[in-house]
Amino acid sequence: MSSQTRAIAFAAIVDSRMKLNASGASMDATERHSLLAAWEELEPHCDSSAFRSSLWQAAWLANLPLDQPLYKVTVHHGDVLIALGVLGLGRSGTWPLTRASASLHATGSNEQDTVFIEQNGFLVRRGYEGVAIPAAIEYLAESRPEVDEFHFDGIDSPEDYLRFAQSTGLIVSDYRMAAPYVDLAAIRTAGKSYMETLNKKARYAVRSARLGYSEKYGPLKVELAANINSALQTLSCIASLNKQRHQGRGARSSFQNEFFLRFHQDLVRRGFASGFAQLLTVTAGQTPVGHLYLFCYRNRIAFYQCGYDYSLLGARAQPGYSVLATAIDHYLAAGFDAFDFLAEATPYKLKLAQSSRDMALRNRLTEAARGWWRRPVRR
Repeated sequence: MSSQTRAIAFAAIVDSRMKLNASGASMDATERHSLLAAWEELEPHCDSSAFRSSLWQAAWLANLPLDQPLYKVTVHHGDVLIALGVLGLGRSGTWPLTRASASLHATGSNEQDTVFIEQNGFLVRRGYEGVAIPAAIEYLAESRPEVDEFHFDGIDSPEDYLRFAQSTGLIVSDYRMAAPYVDLAAIRTAGKSYMETLNKKARYAVRSARLGYSEKYGPLKVELAANINSALQTLSCIASLNKQRHQGRGARSSFQNEFFLRFHQDLVRRGFASGFAQLLTVTAGQTPVGHLYLFCYRNRIAFYQCGYDYSLLGARAQPGYSVLATAIDHYLAAGFDAFDFLAEATPYKLKLAQSSRDMALRNRLTEAARGWWRRPVRR
């Protein structure tokens, strides 16, 4: 590290100490509004994701209770804001071995964290990643002795966070999942169709799935929600179908969580007009086969939730292949750069994707534990 870089890092650490909300009180509504204003100002200068957009942040802050302890972390280089993040304070583990935890853009609450933040991380001004992230982590490690664990869940590029955390002496527990995606820009450049990029087994799965619906009901086509009311109605259809699917397996759907549903209804209202929140239905003829809830951010599509009608073809039904392949064709033709399946690489996602990012952290994937709770690093 050059002396200039060390100087920047030192200045960033000092400034982050001055800017950290360390009073022990949660941010009130005015302070949350101020945080969001800073977020909106910094966001255009950062390489970010839909989950670190001001729209996501606004919906999250608006729906969290005001008594939820939230702490703003800022890193400055001189007078320039170079990084911003929010830590939610809570408890993790089960009694009597509960620990005080601090979670990046999460709260540690099972109910509130069902919104599943992915592609997470501090919001960092472009070009400052190498100094802002270690400055923030070093500050947190040194300045918050009451915190037993720091959770950096859903981190999009985990290596830097792990390396910086380990360099501070924190013990890191690391669990990862693949995040598959379709490189639409590369397909377009190659002059190919999406189906041409799939392997033989994947092409067969998609074609056979599509054939079943088209023969019985008619050709497959995409319908985007035309207004906010139809968008919210589509979200309601996704919730209903998702619940049916999970209950049939003896499981619980995220849509049964009140905070999850309220948050996403709010996010759709905030993000529909700009095209950020997209609600899509694939029909066979006039019959809906399934619905998708997606985020459009910086010309990438992120597939977040789905609801499929498994009753249409009985045991032959493979709506996931039909709906997703048809949606991918739509976004390829519309000029988008990528279709992200996000984390949790299920077999059908891996079949439909040609690429995968380095493993993405998710759901308490990194723990930095200290004090009596130290334990060996899991590899």
